[in-house]
Amino acid sequence: MARILVSIPDDFLSSVDKCAADKMRSRSRFIREALQLYIKRSSFANSKKREEDAKILDEILA
Repeated sequence: MARILVSIPDDFLSSVDKCAADKMRSRSRFIREALQLYIKRSSFANSKKREEDAKILDEILA
């Protein structure tokens, strides 16, 4: 699995950490799941493209 660096304001990171703890998830898992959900919910003009992108993301994050 690849690792990335992301800059996040301290107060936002505190909110992320609280949500992750409430869901009993690690920070990394919580952010992965949030990104997966965001991408799945994003509307693309082409539904085939949306399916392909979701599959690629699932493969990357698996």
